[in-house]
Amino acid sequence: MQKKVIATLVSSAFAGVAGVAQAGPISVASVTTYATEAITSSATITLPGIAYSLTAPLAVSSTQTVRLTLDSGSVATCPSLAFTGTGGAALTFTATGVSGGASAPGQCSWSVTVATAPVPSNAILSFTGGTLSAPTALAVAGGGAINATAAILTQGGTLVESSSGVVANSAAAWAIAAVSSSTLTTPETARVNVAATPALTAFLDAQTGDVTGQAANGPVNLGRVRVTNTAGIQVEVGGSTAVSFANSATQGLTLTVTGSFGSGSSVYVSTSASCGASPGLGALTQNAGRTSASTTVSIANAVITDPAEGGSKDVFVCYTVAGGSNTIPTTQFAVSGSLTAISAAPSTTTSALASTNIYNLTLNGSQVDIRNYVPNNTSGWISAYRIINTGAVSAAVTGQFIGVDGALVGTGNVIVGNLVSGGVAVVSAAQIEAAIGAISATGGVGPRLRITAPTDSLRVQAFACQPNGNCFLNSDAQGIDGGAAAALLGTR
Repeated sequence: MQKKVIATLVSSAFAGVAGVAQAGPISVASVTTYATEAITSSATITLPGIAYSLTAPLAVSSTQTVRLTLDSGSVATCPSLAFTGTGGAALTFTATGVSGGASAPGQCSWSVTVATAPVPSNAILSFTGGTLSAPTALAVAGGGAINATAAILTQGGTLVESSSGVVANSAAAWAIAAVSSSTLTTPETARVNVAATPALTAFLDAQTGDVTGQAANGPVNLGRVRVTNTAGIQVEVGGSTAVSFANSATQGLTLTVTGSFGSGSSVYVSTSASCGASPGLGALTQNAGRTSASTTVSIANAVITDPAEGGSKDVFVCYTVAGGSNTIPTTQFAVSGSLTAISAAPSTTTSALASTNIYNLTLNGSQVDIRNYVPNNTSGWISAYRIINTGAVSAAVTGQFIGVDGALVGTGNVIVGNLVSGGVAVVSAAQIEAAIGAISATGGVGPRLRITAPTDSLRVQAFACQPNGNCFLNSDAQGIDGGAAAALLGTR
């Protein structure tokens, strides 16, 4: 059972050990916070000094068992045990060493025989030294703790008294996060230019509608990776080296970027959000299929983003293409990685970056909203839509409804598989709703129909027809948001 809190501890119980961190029946000196990333299955840490204050006296001529157990890992070597404040009682005790095996790992015990006089209550049992192996409770991502329990038992194994206290803590030393460059203070807006010559071989800045803000072959900032040193002091397994940027010379930031890279393209890491004109920290090596690229750079060379706090460093993933006649694939880029050792130095840790979507490279294209779409289930009327690709490249045409509340309905589906440059396709409301789903006129108010295509110009004519086949032109290219400076696909 837990015993009463005592106000002070006999100072000799901690001879040669740092000041007491907590008071009570069990007290632990200098509880260390380890970096969670540094804890492995083979890690061994040194136990701090532990003091236990007796609540009940030990009777003369009795033999007791003193036991120390840990709730995670195993005691590799037991600490030494000493008694102070015994009131002159003579003690003999023997250590049985580490015992318990797999059923009770980390258990140390001592057989203590009391002679000449009883040991008074509040005598101090001092445990000094000892090591703990495989401290897996410290390796959890959010940090963990290991507790020690000191106990007094009868020779028959009946528990007389016990108390527990934390002997080691852990916390993450690093946090790694990635964001798309489209969310930065100066957002990336490059798109693959469908009107380039040849088509799809150059970038275009979607904000300006021309190439003046974006070089035809890049660079394009795909995203930022930020490494943050978390607050507080987290140390290596050795117990003294802090995990920080000041001690990060042997730490490597390994990054893998996935997506679809163009032939002759280059991916590199830069300390500049503008990506500069050179490879910066290093190029990423692409695989044979040009679907992923990887590299490792030292975080010592990353750019400090908050020098006042010393808390984070940034790198940027950049992308260029060869230009010429090579088509640039559209793709959703993603980045993953880890902070890992780039040497055999012991003061290194690992920390992971889960795969995170960064820049979504799409085509610039055209968009038309039909403001008076007539649903297929409208009694007495049939509607049809004449779609004209007035752009320079062939393109699939996608449809999506805009509800009466202004929200887009669904994710959008193809309604015309391929419409050649200069080509025309006529689709009915029935065909449209077969592709993108049926919709009704809510409260008598019909939805709008959004039509998009990755071509540089698009026109749509809407027709309303009576069941007898008589039709009239319902609109002529109304709601056009397309043209040479087309809005982005999928935006409103």
